[in-house]
Amino acid sequence: MNKTIRALVLGIVLTAAASQVHAQFFYSTDFSSTNYQRGYALPQASSPTNQNGWYVNPVSADTNSVLAAVISGNGGPTNKSYLDVGGSFLKTANSAPAANVIFAQKSTLLNTNSVRFQTAFYINPSSIGSSDTFGWTILNNAGNSLISIDLNYAGSTNYTLGVTSYANNTPTDVNGPVSQTLYKTDGSPLGPINSSAQYNFAFNIYNIGTTNQSVSAFSYNSGTNGPPLFLGSTSVAGTDFSTSAFNNGDTNVASFAAYWSTTNINTFGNNYLAMANVTVATVPEPKTWILFGLSGLVLVVVLRRRVS
Repeated sequence: MNKTIRALVLGIVLTAAASQVHAQFFYSTDFSSTNYQRGYALPQASSPTNQNGWYVNPVSADTNSVLAAVISGNGGPTNKSYLDVGGSFLKTANSAPAANVIFAQKSTLLNTNSVRFQTAFYINPSSIGSSDTFGWTILNNAGNSLISIDLNYAGSTNYTLGVTSYANNTPTDVNGPVSQTLYKTDGSPLGPINSSAQYNFAFNIYNIGTTNQSVSAFSYNSGTNGPPLFLGSTSVAGTDFSTSAFNNGDTNVASFAAYWSTTNINTFGNNYLAMANVTVATVPEPKTWILFGLSGLVLVVVLRRRVS
């Protein structure tokens, strides 16, 4: 193979590789654009001109109930915005949530069963009432929950990271689907997460509804300019999303939500989850590119999953 053809083949390989190894960008926000109204609650229906399409779900019968809002400063720099979801505003107003689980939700329509999201966040702890559970959920087009990454209260000011599948055959207890522990590479549970400290994590959720269903976790706590720290990967039990009272067989991701969950709507805490930003993207599958040269030379490039 002459130098010109060899360079051409190598160029094709590198171009193909460059287009595949990174998670494909889809949606990102830091809640600071002019489409956000700082200091106001999320609406009860999605609107591109009202909080940039973020909305609260389920809706409350009391339209004055503030379940989630875009707030300036909020413990961080005053020029930053955060999306808050939790009980802080309700406790102040002596009101109650519409349900045990409240979503601050955004439609994404990824049309894939593998997704990556990254967010910088912190939990403001309770000073009144219980300490509740927070996290992030991905849902299909019918609004059925598929997988959630959970921040489970673990006592004092600590939380642990878990993952819940909402499949028909997911592990359950008297309270419903069980949050399965996320593990570090050394086999220990992932955590603790300390309330009031800010974290920057990414999660790759792979192959929802298949035997290869899993979650990998990464940390950007040292900064977003360098490569992330791989924290660990966990297989997720509960893969049957076939048609039932809770599922419709669709495992494609259609929306993303931050959630607040309390075991008792009368004793909820004034704690809340505050997100400084979020990015949601598809995760490409590993691929193998095979290119044959004129002299029978075979170039094989195996493309592995990487976060962008």
